[in-house]
Amino acid sequence: CRCSRNVNVISLAFFSNFAAYMSLESMQSSLNRGIGTTALCFLYGSFVISSLLLPPLLIGKLECRKSLAISIAAYASYTLANFYPQWYTLIPAAMLLGIGAGVLWSTALFYIAKVGQKHAAEQGKKVNEVTAAFFGRFSAVMSMSMLVGTLFMSFLKGMNTTALGVGNYNTTDVTTVGENDEVVCGLYYKFNEAPKAKKVSDVVMYVLLSCYLCFNILAACLCLCLDEITGSESLKSEEEEESVFELIKSTFKLLFTDPAAALLIPMTMHYGIMQGFFRGIFTASWIACGLDIKYMSYATATYGGTMILSCYVYGKLPKYISHLKIFLATAIFEIGLFIVTLVWVPSNDPYSELWLYFALAVGFGICTSIFLSQLGSLYDKFFTTTKKAGMALFNVWNPLGSALAFGLSASLYPVHMVILCMTACVVGQVFYMVAEWI
Repeated sequence: CRCSRNVNVISLAFFSNFAAYMSLESMQSSLNRGIGTTALCFLYGSFVISSLLLPPLLIGKLECRKSLAISIAAYASYTLANFYPQWYTLIPAAMLLGIGAGVLWSTALFYIAKVGQKHAAEQGKKVNEVTAAFFGRFSAVMSMSMLVGTLFMSFLKGMNTTALGVGNYNTTDVTTVGENDEVVCGLYYKFNEAPKAKKVSDVVMYVLLSCYLCFNILAACLCLCLDEITGSESLKSEEEEESVFELIKSTFKLLFTDPAAALLIPMTMHYGIMQGFFRGIFTASWIACGLDIKYMSYATATYGGTMILSCYVYGKLPKYISHLKIFLATAIFEIGLFIVTLVWVPSNDPYSELWLYFALAVGFGICTSIFLSQLGSLYDKFFTTTKKAGMALFNVWNPLGSALAFGLSASLYPVHMVILCMTACVVGQVFYMVAEWI
């Protein structure tokens, strides 16, 4: 079926693109300290603005495949900027990437939803079940990018004479900062006590950046191989024929007039906060500090591998279980994970508790995969007649949550972030239940 083939192609395109980007992003604070993290702040800021304004405009004026290819070109520009990371190269490229990311995600979610509608009409199936399965397949394939990105980081460590630290760390023993100063791992870890990472050789970085750039180019080419939707599901519907100003107006109108659009904000932001917690806080405060820097790669690989399997499985759940029950069970499970982080005090012999570190990584991978595979179809269900505006709003609140988590991690203890995550989880679930009932 061409619809199924298109989902596979766009999934592979995202896999190729994010295998490069996610690895590069995770190394910014160590490779380009100061400028790298500042650039990421600009990236997320432009991402939020772009998600709200540009997707309704570009999806209506350009074909989906062209919008996707142009957006991925913005990722390639960011990769190129890392060959010569200066303030005047990296920050403009990061802002351009943020603009492209807003368009990329909204267009992809919109395209998969429309393909799902067409496939359901052709096969006589329920639209909700088909779109959920397509989003699950897309999420599972894209999740592999995290695993591949981790392998690239491991490759970098092996090639460099000194192992690379990720985030604000290096291979110096993270249990000591000064001569006698000990770093407390877990809930009260202090990020500003981590030693500075050592420089990676230029040859290794140029080889890796060249590989990343090839991945970006391959992703753009794959997007150009997608079929445009024709027939009754054509993009040239009445909604797409609106003027530019009407499209932008409809996005804001949806936010302020549709109760569901406002009620889904906490849960969507919570998804971004949870991602930021694992990638920026848990791996540093618990894994790298309590075990060793090399275990960050292992934990991230475990997290990514869990997401791959879980996204495929959970994409089929709506056939048997409602979204409300799925997200309620996920919220309970997630609260349990955070309670473990609150009551668990890492042992002086952390390797005796190695299973617990990785059990938490698996648990967070399961929770993330459920949101990744189900939130897209949930927005599709709530905003059937305003898909473009709905997907744009989704891609505003999700990165805003991640930006909030990364931004607060430098000034707050992990215990505060755990409480924030638990609060966001509960509030998000309550508001979502209200959205289902009204």
